[in-house]
Order: sequence, then C-alpha cells, then structure tokens
Amino acid sequence: MGEENYAMEKAFELNQEDRTLGAFCYGGVILSAFTGIGGLILPAYIMLSDKKNNPPLRLHAIQSLVNQAGIYVIYTVLGILIATISQYTCFGVIGYPLLGLTALGFIVANLYWAFKTYKGDTFTIPFITDFVTKQFKRE
Repeated sequence: MGEENYAMEKAFELNQEDRTLGAFCYGGVILSAFTGIGGLILPAYIMLSDKKNNPPLRLHAIQSLVNQAGIYVIYTVLGILIATISQYTCFGVIGYPLLGLTALGFIVANLYWAFKTYKGDTFTIPFITDFVTKQFKRE
C-alpha cells in the first residue's frame, strides 16, 4: 500500500513548481470552506491541462478531488443528521459545535498534507490513497 505509493512518487520526482501546485490542491480546502466548491478549481485545472501528464502531480490532484468530495459528503450527512436530531432533542447544543470541530479537523488535515506535499514528502491518506493508486493501475 504505502510502498507502492512511495515507489510511484520516487519514480517521478516533482520539481518545486509542481510541489507548490500539489500543495495548493490540498490547501484549496480553505477556499472551499468560504466559497463551497472553490477548492476544486486547481485540481480540476490540473486534470484538464498538460500538467496531468506528470504522474505524481496528477496523483495529488486526484487525491485532493476525492478527498474534498468525501468531505462534502461527510459534512452534508452530519449536518442533516444534526439538524434533524436537534429538532427533537437538545443535541443541537453540542451537535453544532461538533460539526464545527469536524470542519476544523478537515482543514487541519488538508493543510498538513499540503505541507508534506510542498516539502516533497510521501504520505498516504487513509482509504483515498489506496483507491487512487488502484485507478492508476487500471490505466
């Protein structure tokens, strides 16, 4: 799992510009927090431009897209669940702060991955890295 990702990263070294773009893919979650889907712009651009021919940069762009899509789904489901439960109980008193802490956790994790990408370190995102590397193997 991690060794395959490490081998893929080492086979194609990222230059400074590509590491910066990869970091911005993950850091875009901050833009998403304020605009809704703004953080998807750079990963989508990478996938539609010539940059997609750079395998590690494409890996970071796809991981970022899948990660942010997962965040949207989890956050939406939690929000609906908390809103529904808080109508009938006093759970909203602690539910909404927990939802805010969840959002903060997503942001902190993505900023950590952005920092690791910028430094050129390899890492795995639970569930997402495995899914993305399996898609690479299909091609």
